[in-house]
Order: sequence, then C-alpha cells, then structure tokens
Amino acid sequence: ASFAVPYIVEDALGNFIKIVGNPNLGDVKMAMLGVLNPKKTPNDVTDDGAKKCGEVWFNELRLSNLDETGGYAALARMDLQLADIGTIKFSGNMHTAGYGNIDQRVNLRARENYNQFDVSANINAGKFAPKSWGLQLPVFAGYSQTVSNPIFDPYDMDVKFADKVKAYDGDARDSVRKAAQDFTAIKSLNFQNVRIAPPGDKKRQVWDLQNFDFSYSFTQTNKHTPLLEKDQLDEHQLAFGYAFSNKTKPIEPFKKMISQKRKYWALIRDINFNLLPSNFTFRNSISRTIGETQIRNIDEGAYPIPANFFKFFTWNRTYSLRWDLTKALSFDFNAMNNSRIDEPFGRLDTKEKKDTLWKNIKRLGRNTGYNQSLNANYTVPLAKFPLTDWVTLRAGYGTTFQWTAASLLAKSLGNVIGNTQNRQINGELDFTKLYNKSKILKILNSPKVQGPKGNKSEDGKGQSKGKDAIGRGSKESNSMRGGQENPLNPRGDKENAVAKEENVEREESKPNEKENKKEEPTTSARSKSKKGSKGKANTTLASAKDSTGKAKPKSLVVKDKKVKKKKEFNPPEGIRSFARLLMMVKRASINYNENLGTTLPGYMDSTQVLGNNWGSGNPDAFAFGYQPSRQWLEAKGRDNVLTRDSLFNAQFQQQYSQTLNITANL
Repeated sequence: ASFAVPYIVEDALGNFIKIVGNPNLGDVKMAMLGVLNPKKTPNDVTDDGAKKCGEVWFNELRLSNLDETGGYAALARMDLQLADIGTIKFSGNMHTAGYGNIDQRVNLRARENYNQFDVSANINAGKFAPKSWGLQLPVFAGYSQTVSNPIFDPYDMDVKFADKVKAYDGDARDSVRKAAQDFTAIKSLNFQNVRIAPPGDKKRQVWDLQNFDFSYSFTQTNKHTPLLEKDQLDEHQLAFGYAFSNKTKPIEPFKKMISQKRKYWALIRDINFNLLPSNFTFRNSISRTIGETQIRNIDEGAYPIPANFFKFFTWNRTYSLRWDLTKALSFDFNAMNNSRIDEPFGRLDTKEKKDTLWKNIKRLGRNTGYNQSLNANYTVPLAKFPLTDWVTLRAGYGTTFQWTAASLLAKSLGNVIGNTQNRQINGELDFTKLYNKSKILKILNSPKVQGPKGNKSEDGKGQSKGKDAIGRGSKESNSMRGGQENPLNPRGDKENAVAKEENVEREESKPNEKENKKEEPTTSARSKSKKGSKGKANTTLASAKDSTGKAKPKSLVVKDKKVKKKKEFNPPEGIRSFARLLMMVKRASINYNENLGTTLPGYMDSTQVLGNNWGSGNPDAFAFGYQPSRQWLEAKGRDNVLTRDSLFNAQFQQQYSQTLNITANL
C-alpha cells in the first residue's frame, strides 16, 4: 500500500480514524489534551446545543521504565613490517547499542550497533626489480568500511530494526537491511612519484629516463543511507612530469688567448655563453572527479527520481625554463595553461558519449585560463674596466600575461586579457674603492702612521735623522772594536749588527746570481744603484781577498754609505679630518622602478602558444608586456578582435607607477 493513500478505520461507535502517511511514536514531539463541545448540527439529534460546565482532570504524563541496558566496545590494531619491502596495517573498532560513558544519560548513549575496520598496505614495489634499474615504485592500497545499524527501523521508528529484518527472507531481508543501514566504504590506490634513479653519480642527459616521473591516485567513496540509495564519488589524479637540470660550464673562447695582466682587455677575455638552458621543467596534471547521487524513493511513489551527476574534468599544464645565456645575462620563463574537458551529460553508457569524451581529450580540452611570466636580468660589465670597477649596475625587465576565458553562457561578451610590465635599474657606488685609486686620498682616508717609540716627527720637534746616524755609528764602531759596546748605546744592539751583516750578504749574493744567469757585468752595478735610489743601504766589498788570497771577514769589508731617504707624505691629523669630512660618503645605491599594467575585457580571440594565436597573430606583443595605445585598440576593433555586444559594459583599465630610491651610507 502507498503511504499517499489515506488509511480509514471505523470503530464500534461509528467513529472514523483516518491516517495519511506513516506516523509512529518515534516521531512524537508533543502531546496535547483537551475537551471539545462541538457546535450542534441538524444531523446530531442527541446534542441539545447548550453550553456545558464541568471540571476535567488529566493525569500527568511521565516516562518510566527506561531501558538502561548497557553495551560494550572493542578496539584492535596490528602492524606488520615486511623487512624493507613495506608495511601492512589492520585496525578495527566496534560498539553496541547502549555503550557510553558511566556519567552519560540514557539518551546520550549509543543507539546503534556500529563497526568499522580498515586495512592498508604501503609497499616499495621497486625492490622486486633489479637493483641496477634504480626503479622507485611506491604503492599504497587501502580499504575502509563503516557500518551502522540502528536500534529502531528508520522508517517505522516504533518498530525495532532486528524485529523488522526477521519478518523477511532471502533477498528481501538483504534489501530491508541495506535500506536501513548507514554504510560508507572507501577504496584507494596510489602510485606516488614513480621514477627511475640508477645508482651512481652519472651525469644526466636530456633523454635520460630519470628525468621523468609519474604519479597516479584513485579513490572511490560509496555511501548509502536511509535517505540516499546511492552516493558514489570517484576521484582520479594523474601527473606526468619532466625535469632536467644542467650544470653548464660557459664557453669562454678568449680566456686563454688574453693574459690576465691586461686589465683593459678583460671585457673581451671574459666573453662567455651557454648553449643549453640550466633548467627545464614540464608537468601535466589531470584530475577527474565524477559523482552520482540517487535519492531513495521512500514512499514508493509512481514517479521515479532521476539520479544527479557531478563531473569535473581538468587538465593543467605547467612549463618552466631558466637559461643563463651568459654570466651577466639570464632569463626565466614560466607558464601555466588551465583547460577543462567537457563530458556528455549522465552516465557514459553509449558509444557516442565515449567517442565525444575521447575527442575532447585529444583536443587537450577547452582552455579556460592561461598565465605566463618572463623575467630577464643583465649586469653591465663595468667591473671589467679599472676606471669603473667601483660601480655596479644591474638592469631587469619582467612581464606577466593573463588570459581568462568567458563563461559558456556569455561567450559573446568576450574573454579578458591583461598584462603587466616592470622595468628596473639598480646601481651601487662604492666610493671607498674610488677614493683608494688615488694614493693621496688613500693616505688621507687611512689612520695616521705613528713613528717608532721615542722618535719625534719631522715637523721641527725632533730630529730622527740624527738618531739614525748615531745608531749607525754605534753599530759600525761596535763592529770595529770586535763587539765592544758603544757608550752611546749601552745595549750594544748586537742583534741589529747581525741583521746588518745578513743584509750585506743578501745584497752581495743578488748581483752574483744575476751575473751567473745573464753574464752581464753591469747587472750588479745597476742593481746596486736601484737599491740606493730607494733609500736602502748601498754596500760594497772593499776587498774580497787579502794579499795571501784568503777571504777577509765580512765585518771588515762592509762600508755603509749614508743615503738620503725619500720623504713620505704624512699630513697632520687636522688635514686628515678635513679630508675625511669631504669623503664622508662611503657607499650609495640608486634604485629606479617602473610598473605598468593593462586589463582589456571583451577580447574575442584564443591562445595557442606563448599566449598568442599564431593563426591570427593576436594579441602579438601584448603577451610580452606591450602597453596598448589608442591606435592599437582601434585597429583590433576594426579586425573584430574586440566584442561588439551591446550588453558589454566592462571597463578598459591601465595603470602606471614610478619609483626612485636613493640611499647613501656615511
């Protein structure tokens, strides 16, 4: 019988009871009692039609004899370790009706028989392949199930579920049990980052399989409840990628042809370039989600309820390229294309629907969005020239481009495209390095050099030359007396005398070495004259041998000549302080930045490669940061590249900003 047909019963007194639907005590939320004195009708001859007066008593309604039967619960877990192959895990838990904490009330305790379990395995399947392959194949598989059986039937809440199930046999019993259960099952299978990585440190090539990786995951969720006959959700994730990183060594054709000593030829000597990019990445991400929901026909009406379908099929492609063309010039490019694969409505249960799906997949889907960015950086080679090596100058150019497809419901309004452009120049000035190029400025900018302890400067307050002469005289007289101390030098300065003799030996050996190598008799004299011009002691041998042919002691053949030293520039502290005040700026930086951007709605063309449709040539340089002018827009309008829909009211927008920052360190 249908619940929509009224159920009518007549009692012994001729009263009729009419019931529509399926009422039960489980749905009772409120009870109301009252006395009614109906209005007299011609058909009721027993009613006098008069008012009645009386006193009525209602006993208080109370709930008693509550079922406080308790329940129990259990929990189990087991983990298995399969050496280095993987792990397997089991877990489960359950509780019966009436289970709860000791401090919980009856209505807060469990009112269903619940059980849940799951099993999962995480296996490194690459261990089963030869080790030389370097196969990495991680596999995850899992299954989880949850079942909840109520105490009372969800459709007849005043009838126990166990009693209702016993009233049926065979398939009918299974159908009743399934309709009343709250059931959830989850299946999953994953292959994450499958790749080949051979052992060893072999250099990667562009075509090597180890540059590729693969991932796939599948999850299926099945549910059915008293209100849902079927609720199934399937999720597929597929990823395929390629990544190549190259440690390129730049080609320098003139490096060995030009010497490092030729500073002004450094620009040509350091010319370099790379033939291959340093990094390239390509990745595909395919995601498909399909759900089917079937609402249960509870009252078993004559009108079937159709199933609802949820479909979401996308294909995203990303690209990344970095290329250091030279050590000073580099650029990187990133792009991402979003597309949607349209599916036929409903289940794919016919050949025509399946062919339509595969046709859309082969077309790489319908583009819904495209984004790209391009950045280029260049360092001006000012460091290659000695006169400008204190300046660092870098220039950069960056651009972005976005294309967003119009809704299928408003294709006549056109797509939306936009771009940005960034131009920047960064400069750093190292004034300390510039000052040090001048010897005078370098001395003024450095701390004053203090003379030896006890000596005074040559500004009239003392005479250091006299002291040096006395010191030399004391050394000479000391050596002539066979080591006796000079009365002007109590300490004797024996160590200085020894050092003096060693210097003489070195001065004597140098010209001899040059004579042996070059056999030029004038080399020794020329060497001695150079040393004398630098203010050093010019020593000669008075006589290398005596009349018997024996060598004389060196202490007797040394002759010191007083040479006037070149006076070094050593300004007083006042001049140094004034010069440092003028050279207070040590470092400065200049940053100049320009930002431009355009948003153009109503664009009717599509994208193919690098943001352009190479068949029509649109939007040409706009995809690389070009800021359109009025003439450009009018030309695109004449070519029907822009929409002519009368309902179009989106705004064309452009923005521009300019920033200049100058900082200095004192």
